[in-house]
Amino acid sequence: MDEAELRRQELSGQRIPRTIIDAVRAHPRFAEAARRAATASARLYQTDALMFRALRDTSRWVCGVWALYLHATEGGLTHARLKDLCVEANLLSPGTAYAVLIQLRVIGYVELLPYDVDGRIRAYRPTARMTQAFRRRMRHDVEAAGLIDPSVAPALARWDEPQVFQAMMRRLGQGIRDSVAVHDADRPSLHLFAKRIAGMPALYNILALAEPDDDFPPRRPIRINLAELSRRCSVSRTHMLRLLRDIEAAGLLAPADHDGEMVMTPFMREEVEVFYAIYLVGLIISAREAAGTPDAGGEAPPWEDWMRELMQQDAPRLARLRSA
Repeated sequence: MDEAELRRQELSGQRIPRTIIDAVRAHPRFAEAARRAATASARLYQTDALMFRALRDTSRWVCGVWALYLHATEGGLTHARLKDLCVEANLLSPGTAYAVLIQLRVIGYVELLPYDVDGRIRAYRPTARMTQAFRRRMRHDVEAAGLIDPSVAPALARWDEPQVFQAMMRRLGQGIRDSVAVHDADRPSLHLFAKRIAGMPALYNILALAEPDDDFPPRRPIRINLAELSRRCSVSRTHMLRLLRDIEAAGLLAPADHDGEMVMTPFMREEVEVFYAIYLVGLIISAREAAGTPDAGGEAPPWEDWMRELMQQDAPRLARLRSA
């Protein structure tokens, strides 16, 4: 992909500019925000077993977000729309997308509506249980993003208003859709965690093991108890051991001096930083726009102005990051 195409995507809103990602990474409270988000995610997987079982890998998690996103857009949530979106993004096969939708229905996260007016199209809608689960999950992360940009406060103050949360999921779902469309799938990244069952919960728990006074992502060795990590992620020790070995082979983790300890490689530390920078920026943009959308009773602030302010504020730290 050439530079002109990257620039076109940045201007069209399909790709968060790398300058913004680096500016967020350079923010003085970025490490605190990312640590808070990771720790909250690890804890949530222990307290919300229903969501964890239904959305146990990133593809299924995104599918759940897109179910809320489609419900908030014209055309609503239908099997055909969810299937087409997952196939378009090369996220899930048509059969798997349908299976996830059925599973969401079985656990009471979506419910079937009567036939559409043409008598053929069956539509679904998220239940109060699903909305509450995602609202609780997303609130933790938006609160973490607020450490970087306090302007998400209006959205948090109105978090329980249906139109605000719906606008939030509409913007976040579209942002994920755009980012997936330009994602370089061949580039080594955290995809080993993202595409494996319990992979992201494993990552969150590993990050949460960092010592409080360590950097984030952690630089010091992390002691990983295989049995405990497997239990927390609800998988067998064989599954977790295979995952850790594949991650080590990919150059993300390396053995430390003592048995049972692993250290994150510089490559993995950068990937974790970029992952959380993109995620937090997406949350900030979505929350700012959600609180300002006309149906939420406000005016959407231009996020381009926020980006310029962020870059100016963090210019010294950004320069140090680029020279590192």
